[in-house]
Amino acid sequence: MVFNSGVSFGISVWIIPEFPDIFKAKYGIQHIPHITVESRISQPLNNFLGRTFTFEFEDGFYLFPQSDKRNRGFRAWGWYCNIKEINIPQAHMSTHYYDELDEYKNIPTRTLIPPKGEFKGIGYLVDTRSNNPYDWKIIDSFDPKMF
Repeated sequence: MVFNSGVSFGISVWIIPEFPDIFKAKYGIQHIPHITVESRISQPLNNFLGRTFTFEFEDGFYLFPQSDKRNRGFRAWGWYCNIKEINIPQAHMSTHYYDELDEYKNIPTRTLIPPKGEFKGIGYLVDTRSNNPYDWKIIDSFDPKMF
């Protein structure tokens, strides 16, 4: 899926669950499952990288609101969550993305009940500059020229 609106999130810091392939297989998530700490960052936020976080999901399945005008057209469905170690307003894990400019072709056809219990995840620096979420990649080696 490519965002026809051209949305880009630059470089991001994510919390990725310890077993992302289980989330992908069980819930049909086609991108890297994650909770965004921050996007469009101008420095690497080292205090989050490599750190372990504990999180749990709230009940419900939501179409997330557009809270940033730079995200025009971009929408996501998923679950809100709480992270024990940090407070991120409206923290969530997106299960499906779609682009309003693409006539809602990727809207989920059923409600996904969030997983129960506590989960662990690790903080990563991620290249989210592509307007295709399937091209987003974990940054293995830091290059200061990215900022």
